[in-house]
Amino acid sequence: MTLEEALSKYHFLQRNPETGGLEMFLDHHSMASFRMCQAKFELEILNNVRGKGREWSLDFGVVFHTMVERFYILKRDNEFEARPWVESGIELWHSKNLDSFSEHKTYKALGGLPGFMALLLQYSEFYESELDRLRPIGIEVPFGKKREVPLGTVYFYVSATNEVLLCHCYLTGRIDFLMDSGNAIGPLDHKTAAWFSGDMTENHDPQEGMTGYVYATSHIIKANFPDLFAGRKCDRVWMNYVQVKGEEDFNKRFKRIPIFKTEWQLEEYRLRQLQTMKGILELILSGDRPTMNTSVCNNVYHKKCPFHRLHRQNSPANMLTILRNDYEVAPIWDPEDMRD
Repeated sequence: MTLEEALSKYHFLQRNPETGGLEMFLDHHSMASFRMCQAKFELEILNNVRGKGREWSLDFGVVFHTMVERFYILKRDNEFEARPWVESGIELWHSKNLDSFSEHKTYKALGGLPGFMALLLQYSEFYESELDRLRPIGIEVPFGKKREVPLGTVYFYVSATNEVLLCHCYLTGRIDFLMDSGNAIGPLDHKTAAWFSGDMTENHDPQEGMTGYVYATSHIIKANFPDLFAGRKCDRVWMNYVQVKGEEDFNKRFKRIPIFKTEWQLEEYRLRQLQTMKGILELILSGDRPTMNTSVCNNVYHKKCPFHRLHRQNSPANMLTILRNDYEVAPIWDPEDMRD
């Protein structure tokens, strides 16, 4: 693929309208997909292929995140009332038809809709007292195409044209909640689990997504609010861990744990993302087939790869049949796009 063809096909590649320089904008999910398996990245990110059907974890995640977002917005605007908030959650539960997952083990651990209602009420009671110590200053904060979070520059040799390309790279994404503790500003992220076991932070530290949020926050605050940046640290992400399974003492159901990042860790993060972006650029422009990481075919976040059935076919004809029947072309993945 030529550079001009790539520029016309991929929304994350563009020329700077003022300088004409090549620019790339990528988020954590896209880069993590490339690092995990290039064949998965080609289908999922470059061609926007998604499996048909529904998943409990995705649908429940959307419902729970929406309710948490409403909670913080209502609290911020001093309009929170538990009953109408929970009632809106019931409506959302039914609109997503989550009872169709009644045989899923996590649905059972939650206790269906009654358990979800209890979870919401307990969440609001537990975290309401925390709002005095951790105040939301931004909700659904997108960043990217305005070059808010620069990562640096990569160079790539194009053998077909015998030229060296220079590409300026930027991180994109969307911070769900940006919080101020009085001495620090950082993102707040939620992770749910069927039940707590061991050190919950082990699954997310080290983790590129969480580190990227901290890296992005420091750039966004420094560029837009220099006075605030001078009086606050931007060195952490707060993790709200939520256990889906109920507890007699619901205080054991929720945990908030900060994960700290040093300047050295953030610099190492930046260099890793640049290396990933260079690899993506090479894959797109070289014309080479993407490699398949078969070690993750049966374990992508504790599940089979969504393209497992497709990639185990023994002929192009069979793959095409499966592709047509079990997959669809979805909207372009762009976390900065707020229209959804």
